[in-house]
Amino acid sequence: MKIQRNSLCVCGSGKKYKKCCLALESKPIRMISGIHEVCDKILVQMESGDLLGAVEKAERLYNLYPDDHMVNYLQGVCHIQKEQYQKAISFFEKTVLLNQWFCEAYFNLANFYRREMNIPNSIACFKKIIEIEGVHGDLGKIANEEIDSYEKFIQKSSGKTLEEYLHEHSLFDEAFTFLKREKYQEAISLFKQMLILNPNHVQSHGNIALAYSALGEQNIALQHLDKALLLDPSYEPAQQNRENVIMLKEGEKSPIIMQEVSYYKEKLESKGKRESKPTALSWSSSAQDYIPLYN
Repeated sequence: MKIQRNSLCVCGSGKKYKKCCLALESKPIRMISGIHEVCDKILVQMESGDLLGAVEKAERLYNLYPDDHMVNYLQGVCHIQKEQYQKAISFFEKTVLLNQWFCEAYFNLANFYRREMNIPNSIACFKKIIEIEGVHGDLGKIANEEIDSYEKFIQKSSGKTLEEYLHEHSLFDEAFTFLKREKYQEAISLFKQMLILNPNHVQSHGNIALAYSALGEQNIALQHLDKALLLDPSYEPAQQNRENVIMLKEGEKSPIIMQEVSYYKEKLESKGKRESKPTALSWSSSAQDYIPLYN
């Protein structure tokens, strides 16, 4: 159905169509290159200080072209400026789904994942940049330096190599997935493998206890909870879960209603999040403008 020029625009801006999306549609942005030129102009407008006007234009563009990778990237940059970081992440993630070669999107994701202490995903994004650009590209050089920094930090904090650290995270993720799916024997087997690699991994003991309790083996569950509390007396999930387990009889199967957490906050993660506003790249930015979030 054709929209009348003086009708309210369908994008919901409250403006007349002729003064809103018609202005965009009348420009040659139906071609991909044209869309990207408009994106670049909006970024320039944002960088000049007109955030409100730039965000408004970016939103209208997204309503017209929601499956264009540059348009999604622009939305991510807009949400950074508005300090809506989770929304920014979702748009950058969509960007790389639409264009798996978009290094700037991987770069920003790597920094946001690090800000959220999602170290494995951050490293994966930096590695993807190196895969695309090599270690001699502008972003490839920085990505290589960032991975080196991760490796040194992990070695210093935990005594593990980068490969060992990533393997443990992958193993723990798989075990935790089985636990959530109520496949308790499989979860126990993988958590025990985790404890072979890291005998002092408190949360593996805590989650093994959850699995045994769900199977009705309360005595073994208590043993693992006691071990967790011996390693870390301040570990609240084990404290609370122990109170629940001691009220159950041996053979009485408990549903997984006790507290479970996806990651135990080890020394590496206890550094916390950097709360300052992240530095992001646009596709028109120079890698020389990048300032690391973490030194």
